[in-house]
Amino acid sequence: MRRVLRQSGRTALSVYSPIERTPGANAFVVALDEVLGADASRIKRGEHSFADPTQLETLLEDAGFRAIDVQTVIQTIAFPSVLDYVRFQLLATPMTVLLADRTEPEREGIISSVASRATGPIGAGDARRRQIHLPSGSVRRGRIERCLMLRFPVVVAHVR
Repeated sequence: MRRVLRQSGRTALSVYSPIERTPGANAFVVALDEVLGADASRIKRGEHSFADPTQLETLLEDAGFRAIDVQTVIQTIAFPSVLDYVRFQLLATPMTVLLADRTEPEREGIISSVASRATGPIGAGDARRRQIHLPSGSVRRGRIERCLMLRFPVVVAHVR
């Protein structure tokens, strides 16, 4: 990245923090592994590989950047439902490879199963709930009145 910037060039980038700090995404990957088997969530977990903001700062310093400002901020994304979130993750991201050899009915069944497990009990006999929680509501007049709100920490870096 440093090679392609002009001498006084600037760039900004952001990376996800550990998935355990993102409850909705964490519930999704646990459910995904339960439905499709261990390691099915490897791609999603890889997005959340920076355990500490200093890792990013060190990588940028090693690449030759000097004026580095690294911060952790909270971002929010919204989906009409948990089902829509799971469908997006499995059909519109690199995770599409997980369903590539499945028929349409099989894909929909897997998506529904993952969404159901992401909101269900963590384990047999365990009364705790996962972190994806959707209040009752709907989309009315083209506006989402109640929806799944996922809040997640992101490490943001501005460099020169």
